[in-house]
Amino acid sequence: MQPRVGPCSGGTKIQLHGQFLNVGTEVLVLLHNDECLLMKRTSSIITCKTKLSCKDSSLTKKKETTFGNNLKVIFDGHVISLPEDIKFTYVDDPVIDLVYTNKRSIDLKTFASGGQVFTVEGQRFDTISVPQMLFTVYSPPMLKKSVCTVKSSSLMECLGPNMSDANIKSGKKLVLLGFEMDNVASIQKYRNFSVFPDPIFDKFVGDDNTLIVKNEDLVLFGKYLDVLDKNDVSIEVGGTSCMITDMDKRLICKLASKEEILKNNKGETIPVKITVGEGGLSYNVGLIKFYIPMEDDALLIYILLPTAFVLMLLIVAIVLCVKKHNKRNKMKKENGEVSIALQQKC
Repeated sequence: MQPRVGPCSGGTKIQLHGQFLNVGTEVLVLLHNDECLLMKRTSSIITCKTKLSCKDSSLTKKKETTFGNNLKVIFDGHVISLPEDIKFTYVDDPVIDLVYTNKRSIDLKTFASGGQVFTVEGQRFDTISVPQMLFTVYSPPMLKKSVCTVKSSSLMECLGPNMSDANIKSGKKLVLLGFEMDNVASIQKYRNFSVFPDPIFDKFVGDDNTLIVKNEDLVLFGKYLDVLDKNDVSIEVGGTSCMITDMDKRLICKLASKEEILKNNKGETIPVKITVGEGGLSYNVGLIKFYIPMEDDALLIYILLPTAFVLMLLIVAIVLCVKKHNKRNKMKKENGEVSIALQQKC
């Protein structure tokens, strides 16, 4: 029998494995004299769903108790003897204490295409076979689900479902977050939160969207980036990881060494690829090209040589003008002295 434990609110799908289980016209499965609702029967498997079995039918007031229930299988009124160790145990319902993304912000938010990791903390998650996270859109009415992975009795991880068909093009949309854990009603409506449009990364400015890189840091700009944490994003430059060091309104990552990147790439330009979440959302923002001092020095020479030549001609012209001006003043002075001398003789 699998599973052998489930919440007392019921809804657990139990599978009984054996042989010749499809004989007879009627089969009844009882858990401590409570019927397990038959769902499917084959020659080797009987599937049924547990009913509400809490000591106190008011789930908010039930006591923290766990109790075992004997299992009986009846074929056409005939009770099948089962080993004593085959028992199903009802336990108290799971409880959710906290839900957050990698950003760990009190203001819970995500993006439309999904794939962002939601961490859920609480109690008794290991009593649920297939827990699911629910996103309920108010307008237009829509329900999206994603299966969660139970890490321990107090921790599980869920991926945000794809909400791209919810028409979230600008601003944000209010969504109801809930969880489906068998028939546990208390967590089906957990809290409201915001879903934003997908992040947008600006392409590099330059010819063919090529960015000249002069240092180890690659800086990327965009929109709706504050929904993300650096653990939600991965960046590859020519297939080599670029380690994210800072992320808020912009994203900064530290490039691997020039030699390592060029070793795995042919040509001078290298593509930059950004992947967001685990839902396949990716961006190609352009190419990078490493700064080559020789090229810039040659360009600088081409610019400076003509400038220096023009400047030199200007200096020479100024010097010649000054000399000519001084020579003219000297001649005037000499002519004036000769004229005075002649006047004195006369």
